[in-house]
Amino acid sequence: INDLKTDLYNPNVIRASQGTVFTVAVVLSSIDETVEFCKEQRIKILATAPDAVKEYTEVDYKSGCAVVMGSEDKGLSAKWLKLADEIKGDLTTEFIRRMKKVEPKVPLVLRSG
Repeated sequence: INDLKTDLYNPNVIRASQGTVFTVAVVLSSIDETVEFCKEQRIKILATAPDAVKEYTEVDYKSGCAVVMGSEDKGLSAKWLKLADEIKGDLTTEFIRRMKKVEPKVPLVLRSG
């Protein structure tokens, strides 16, 4: 999670995550640290945006990628959109659950706030 502005263990956050917060490894870092790590590891950065031209279904998720999502009310920052390798249509919670079952090694980067 980048630039955390939310208490990750707030009861409302835990309830909204439906317990996922306890089943997924969570790393806190800055945007710059995350981008540097992804570049070093040759992980493609996929940003999500509701107005994206391409859909999330057009991506090969098995080739090493990090999916970056913004907050529900504000979306991703301009910095993330600039640094991303690709920008795709928003992902649904159900799609994310399926993705983690099919390819659990795909890192999921969330920006809170």
